[in-house]
Amino acid sequence: MVLLACSMEGDLANSSAAGIVRELEATDRCFGVLTKPDRIPEGDPMDLWTRVLNGLKYRVGYGYYVTKQPSQKYLTQTNAEARYAEQLFFSQSPWVDELANHSIRFGVPNLQSAISEKLVKEISSW
Repeated sequence: MVLLACSMEGDLANSSAAGIVRELEATDRCFGVLTKPDRIPEGDPMDLWTRVLNGLKYRVGYGYYVTKQPSQKYLTQTNAEARYAEQLFFSQSPWVDELANHSIRFGVPNLQSAISEKLVKEISSW
């Protein structure tokens, strides 16, 4: 399995990490992780991210997840505090309206669960 992390504040099409995953032909065994959702430039349309989450653009085998980590100012937070802050972030627009049907893909706990499930299936198949 490959974990591809890309910032939502940048250009996903020109991500060097995504280029490496494509070059190595590893997209089918890849989890995409979109980071820094709070840094999407204001006014940017969400349709690109909707297409990405729907698997219509920049497709990876296990789909994309969106996570929000603490900013520099809050790096002293405990993991529980960071996850609570992340949960609060995803309880706002556009995450609860425009992108609501992807809510199972928001937050570190959902990503952890998906990776764990996939690992259990892989190990069980040996």
